[in-house]
Amino acid sequence: MQIPKLASLIVFYFCLLATMGCAISSADQANLTAQEKIATDTSEVTADTKSMNPSPKFAINLFKQVAQSQKQNVFLSPVSVELALAMLYNGAEGQTKNQMTNLLLPRPLPLNIFNTQNSQLIKSLTANPAVKFRIANSVWARQDVSFQTSFLDRVRSAYSALVASRNFSDRRVLEEINQWVSQQTGGKIPKIIDEIKRDDVMFLINAVYFQGNWSHQFDKSLTANQPFFMADGKQKPVPMMVQVREFPYFESDRFQSVSLPYGKGRFSMYIFLPKPNQQLSSLIDSLSTENWEQWMRSYRMRQGKVELPKFKLEYEINLNQTLQKLGMQEAFVPNRANFQSLTPAPVFVSLVKHKTFVEVNEEGTEAAGSTGIGISVTSVPMPTAPFNMRVDRPFLTAIRDNQTGAILFMGAIYDIN
Repeated sequence: MQIPKLASLIVFYFCLLATMGCAISSADQANLTAQEKIATDTSEVTADTKSMNPSPKFAINLFKQVAQSQKQNVFLSPVSVELALAMLYNGAEGQTKNQMTNLLLPRPLPLNIFNTQNSQLIKSLTANPAVKFRIANSVWARQDVSFQTSFLDRVRSAYSALVASRNFSDRRVLEEINQWVSQQTGGKIPKIIDEIKRDDVMFLINAVYFQGNWSHQFDKSLTANQPFFMADGKQKPVPMMVQVREFPYFESDRFQSVSLPYGKGRFSMYIFLPKPNQQLSSLIDSLSTENWEQWMRSYRMRQGKVELPKFKLEYEINLNQTLQKLGMQEAFVPNRANFQSLTPAPVFVSLVKHKTFVEVNEEGTEAAGSTGIGISVTSVPMPTAPFNMRVDRPFLTAIRDNQTGAILFMGAIYDIN
């Protein structure tokens, strides 16, 4: 039997599948000690902001699991994957839900609280006027198949999802879905679905788009080609941007790190450059929630020179095995996955696909991502002298919301394109 699909996009896309013959029931801000030098926009901070701050655990574990398996460019949007899985979580029950709880939450929460916190997070992340950050969700359902109305109501209410019923035999529906995705990602992900198959019954789409200008832009006249040394020992000329000023910075015996803020400082790109005697793979191995949170508390304002390559890349990955290794096994097993709150049909997750785009230049950064889920039936003391940080070898990067701590994007850059 072929698998029907349900897709979701954020810079990722979801595929939800069910058999055609099955009857489906009716419808802290980061603790930068340097924060006094970074004007952070906190206009939308509310009394319960702290309660909605996501743990970096899922983002770190997801990135680490992917990056350790391949010594090549990796660029993920953890917040996209997490929100896409959060929508799917609304349909899970039993052991399937328990495993997703362990993956997504530091501790179990009532479903209404979980959804409320995600709703607050989405509103907070998208409310900052200094950068463009969009989060969009949609559900495209086959018009002759119905799903649990409680699931659709929760996704519509908590995640502001567009819910559309369509005739999947009409080829224009495929164009409509991909046009929606392209619009939500600023044209950076023009196509997420290649075809609508006969057994496809739903596409759950989540998309994210980020565009931010640096608080202090790089002078284009200073950009010049410099060698970039790749992990295999080869080198290539790359356009290297240069900036000299005070930065939030810290250094250990293993790496240098600098924070480059966007807009008024709520969002920043973090660069982690291994020391010349260290490998990026070793830095990735050392990633943990505890280390990440300690690093975020370690930045101090310091005069220095940063040389950062301009780069642009697109990335795509199937996350099925990654999520299973992280503990979400049962959702992928026919006849064991339990999504009774989504549909009484015996469905399972067949596909979790993730796509991203990023471009970094003198003005700032543009990034987008999409996630799709398919469901089928059956520190060292800080020196005080000015630092010099030339990012001319493989490095780790992340784009983070300094208010909630949410990791929007995270990448390992081995090669510059």
